Amino acid sequence: MTKLTSTDIAEKIIIMIARNLNARISKGYETYGQTLDDCPDDAYDWNQMLIEELLDGLQYMAKENAILRKKLSAEIRKNLKLKRLLGRGMKE
Repeated sequence: MTKLTSTDIAEKIIIMIARNLNARISKGYETYGQTLDDCPDDAYDWNQMLIEELLDGLQYMAKENAILRKKLSAEIRKNLKLKRLLGRGMKE
């Protein structure tokens, strides 16, 4: 197997993932009082939990997308207004 060369971006991503994963593990322990390793295999329907988490993620992405679209629309309106004002100024 060929080893890939590490890059600055890859290193930053690895660090970000590790920090986020550690935070989630800590939060899970605080919430449930046990690690995932300690949790019995039959305590949950793990596939159903995954589906629910992914659906939550899709909702969060849709919300963020809507927020960004609103911000973009506002910036486009500002830009058009400035262009009109500049256009008027050049005619005078």
